[in-house]
Amino acid sequence: MSASFEDCLGMLYSAVAQCRKGQTESAKRSLALALIVAAELPEQSRLYFQAAFCYAALLIESRHAPASVTPEMRSEAGALLDQCHESEASEMFASVLFEVLTELGEYKRALRFGNHALSLAIDHKKSISVADWLWKLGGCYSHLGLRDHAMIAYRGSARIFRNEPADPRLPVVLLALGNSVRKTAPSEAESLYKEAASLWESKGQLQSATPAWTNLAILCSDQQRFEEALNYYERVRQVRESSPGTPVVQIGRLYNNLASCYRKMGRFEDAHRSIERALEILEVLGAKTMDETSALGFAVGTKGMILRDEGKHLESLDWFRRACAEFEKQPNPNVENVIEELEHAAAALRHLERIGEVQAVETKIQSLRRAAAEVKAVGYDSNAPTDLTEDTLLIEVPFGNRRSAIEPELVPLGISIDEILKEKSLGAWSGLVRIPECATLICYGCDAHAMYLAIEPLMRSDSRFEGARFSIRHGNQQHEVMFSPSRVN
Repeated sequence: MSASFEDCLGMLYSAVAQCRKGQTESAKRSLALALIVAAELPEQSRLYFQAAFCYAALLIESRHAPASVTPEMRSEAGALLDQCHESEASEMFASVLFEVLTELGEYKRALRFGNHALSLAIDHKKSISVADWLWKLGGCYSHLGLRDHAMIAYRGSARIFRNEPADPRLPVVLLALGNSVRKTAPSEAESLYKEAASLWESKGQLQSATPAWTNLAILCSDQQRFEEALNYYERVRQVRESSPGTPVVQIGRLYNNLASCYRKMGRFEDAHRSIERALEILEVLGAKTMDETSALGFAVGTKGMILRDEGKHLESLDWFRRACAEFEKQPNPNVENVIEELEHAAAALRHLERIGEVQAVETKIQSLRRAAAEVKAVGYDSNAPTDLTEDTLLIEVPFGNRRSAIEPELVPLGISIDEILKEKSLGAWSGLVRIPECATLICYGCDAHAMYLAIEPLMRSDSRFEGARFSIRHGNQQHEVMFSPSRVN
């Protein structure tokens, strides 16, 4: 692929970034500019650009006017992308397509390009990049409901990130790995949840710790350790309801999980009270995002299970069907969630002696399982070395993803750092990780100390570095520096 092709991809990515900031008109202008420049591309690059352009335009349209994005539009873009061979794609093309496809919920297509980017990272012996791609691929498998596939990816990622304990992705990967093994190895999952929670708690990042506490509560309630479960849920409630900026969907999920716990305890009055609150919160949201649609699907399914456990099979059947419909709204539905709701529906139909309908549901379940079995697992050697091959510079700034201006502030900052590091041939900025309490800019290169010294003049002139924490890993040595524009301690 030519350099001009990479420039066009950069314009598309810029359009996507502008869209995320709500700058729809600017995003459309960037798309138009990319289209003009692409007219000069050599013929072999045009197909790849057209595919990337179509998906970038789809993402922008889905943010601006989601109802206007039709299945036909997705199908046309997919047919174009299917003509592109990932083996011939550049690293940048694979990265941009993976990011856009996952944001659109096109996880199956995203796997192609994520696996290609992973193979490039392996070939170039970039260990942290390998860990990062394994984590991202695990997310795709998790969204598709393929726990065993996700476990392979997350386990490989965790093995590498454990060598980089300051990396903000480590507790996230541990939490995700715990979710992938919770049903098959609950004791391992509990250990992973506690390890992830302790990493956040040790830094006072309690909002970030709430997902780990939630999963500990779910695991405890599954094992009828109800007092422990309710204690964890209370910790989650206190933090989430007292923290300004907590997404409403997280409050809805909390009350859905509480309702599920009360159901297992046989406290049906409390279960109904909690699930009605969850439904009230989530239905008002209107399920505009995939996360909100998923949360509503779980809550609707929980309502069905409460009614089922009360012996109200006819009423529960409608809720199970509604839950299934919510999950199936996704471009690539989570097959595990859909099958679970279908199995609940089949059980209700048996109680109602509607055997003909049971057979139809079971046929659909078998079809979904066959389709899931066709998805290939990640191509990664679980015994591969985990030695870190690059130096790392982590820049943690003290404001997180609850601050609406974080994207326009931090992305240009990262770009400025990237330009300095590349000009001096020291390394590159590799993106940022955001949690509620802070954001971390991640840089890789040949010498972390030299990278730190190279960007020091920029830091001294920028108030956004006030109170920043720098983690510098050079070889096997690692230390932290607290920074103020006025002085370095």
